[in-house]
Amino acid sequence: MNKNVDNENIVLKLEKVYKTYKLGSIETHALKDINLEIKQGEIIVILRTIRLTVKLLF
Repeated sequence: MNKNVDNENIVLKLEKVYKTYKLGSIETHALKDINLEIKQGEIIVILRTIRLTVKLLF
């Protein structure tokens, strides 16, 4: 496959993405060396979990 033709259809390209959250001395790696290519015409879905905290006062 011709790489130049293939690259023309890419609308979003991420390479070696990292994301680290720090809380005091604790590090949490949310993303580590992530690669992503989205080409024209592709359908993507991004889901995120939401943590709900419920406090009951009696």
